[in-house]
Amino acid sequence: MKLLKFFLYLVLITCLMWGSLIVAGPTIINYLISNYFNNQVQAFDISVSPKLGIKIKRLEFDFSRESKELNGSSRSISLNWSLKKGNPLVLASVGPTLLDNGAGFKFANISMESSSLFAPINPDLLVELEEPFLGEELSGQTLNAKFSIKNNYTTLEGLEFEFLGLEIQQEANYYLSKLTGEIDTFKIFEKIQSQSQKILIKVNGAEDQQKNFIIPTKELFLINDYGVLRADIFAEKIFLFTSEFIMENPKLSLVYDLENQEVTEPIKFAASNLVFGRFKFNLIDTIIIFSDLGNIDNSVATIDATLDEVELMNGDMYLGSIPKGKLSGSFELRTDQDNLNFSINTDVQLHAKEGPDLNVRTATKFLKDKSLLHCLIAYCDIRRIDNQSQIKFGDAILHVTELCPSGVCPATIENYKIETLDTNRFFENLTKSKIFNPFVVATLYSQMLEGQVSGSGHVLNFTDLSF
Repeated sequence: MKLLKFFLYLVLITCLMWGSLIVAGPTIINYLISNYFNNQVQAFDISVSPKLGIKIKRLEFDFSRESKELNGSSRSISLNWSLKKGNPLVLASVGPTLLDNGAGFKFANISMESSSLFAPINPDLLVELEEPFLGEELSGQTLNAKFSIKNNYTTLEGLEFEFLGLEIQQEANYYLSKLTGEIDTFKIFEKIQSQSQKILIKVNGAEDQQKNFIIPTKELFLINDYGVLRADIFAEKIFLFTSEFIMENPKLSLVYDLENQEVTEPIKFAASNLVFGRFKFNLIDTIIIFSDLGNIDNSVATIDATLDEVELMNGDMYLGSIPKGKLSGSFELRTDQDNLNFSINTDVQLHAKEGPDLNVRTATKFLKDKSLLHCLIAYCDIRRIDNQSQIKFGDAILHVTELCPSGVCPATIENYKIETLDTNRFFENLTKSKIFNPFVVATLYSQMLEGQVSGSGHVLNFTDLSF
């Protein structure tokens, strides 16, 4: 009888404690939240369910520090708990959340596993965000992340994330079907310049809105050494200009100073093949080094490549072939302060195994309507062109002048001028190079002879390429 009485009292006490938690729970939880987070978090309209689940209608937080701001609010928060292998497992769902910096999400599912429910130490988290966004510039369908929180909730370790349906809106709009990444450690409240970490990012299906820029797969490996960012970028293919231009197996290496926002060492670029329409250039041991870099609009590049023999086709018509040989040269780009006028100077030398060497020099000035980066990855109108080119086969030289004083180029190009210093010598060397189909060379030679005689050479003027 005493034993039964003891159990009845135990049940009564348990029910009273359970009921007290349900009734007094909101007050207790509010007190615990305020004290645990040093009044940085405020909860409103708290309720506790019979299963000791917690619902909060609104949550406001401010974790701002001197070096970084992190504040905002969330709605419709729900917390439930269970045990997983003897450890407490907290399951949470969070409704619409907005940070003061413009970031947020529509809905989130969070699970947290730790050795203690009331004082979690180094918890492991799984986070799934629906429709995350960062202002109007970045948004996505879902973001899944897995990480551990260390050092009193200031450091993320072993961060793995997956971003699906990522949209980036800047001068041109971009879409990434899938982006995954790994970061070994990240300090939440410290500037990136004062941290050291390794970052691996993989991209599947990146493209701009007009499909002028498409990357099926890409891998980016970063090492941040206290503000000095070393990046190695690899991709299987890159499609440019509605897939008319393709780079196969491109690789890019650079070093970037985050504090001063500048490239501090020459950029190295390599690719195995370049495809333009039906033309394909097979490159071996190709290295292009960009130096003297302040930004993309002002740079110098040196080129060092080995070319396989490449056939040149116009549809089914054989035009010729570029012989095997070493390709070397330089590329210089300069842009004015308004970022609309820019000039390109190139000097490329092909050392063929057979026949005379080929040297091409160009000096081109453009007036464009958008930034250079936008022109490269999307589209822009060229308003004015002034191009001076020199093609040299051995000791024979040909000059080409292209002018478009006004309007949208090249549709309204007003004049081309081709000039040879010694016509017979130039076409003799061109024939020896075996680059072009003999029929094509003969056609060009006959057209050149119709131009104005100038010493041993000729000058030919025309308004388009259909002469």
